[in-house]
Amino acid sequence: MKFLSFLLLFLSACSETSLSQFKVVNPRQIESVWVKHVGLPVFNPNVHSDGCSGGMSAIYGKLTFLHKKHGNTLNWRQCCIVHDEAYYYGGTQREKKQADANLNNCVTQVVGKRYLGKAMQIAVEIGGDPNLPTPYRWGYGEDFKEPD
Repeated sequence: MKFLSFLLLFLSACSETSLSQFKVVNPRQIESVWVKHVGLPVFNPNVHSDGCSGGMSAIYGKLTFLHKKHGNTLNWRQCCIVHDEAYYYGGTQREKKQADANLNNCVTQVVGKRYLGKAMQIAVEIGGDPNLPTPYRWGYGEDFKEPD
């Protein structure tokens, strides 16, 4: 329980998300959260992705002393972008679990240590619930859909 509290505190403290970015989820639409969204603009990582959420990309960007040795972005950032694309379109619970597992596997392969990939998987399993009113939840692409 302490780990979960710490994880949630860390994600909220590190995130560059302000309260104004949260979206109220209409309870009548809850039954549609586990669908793949159609009619969305094509996923564009420059517009629809924040790299690695939870402040990871933002914090690394400020640690300039690491950039000369390790580059200007996290070396596993592409894993996060692929994961963001899956989250953008949404889908079934099974597809979300697979996207989260794929993030774990990708980060583990790039970094070479399992702990970071697993920690990221746990964070997105909790923080990416489609019922949360966050801009990085499962199926967040619906926020970019043109109104009918």
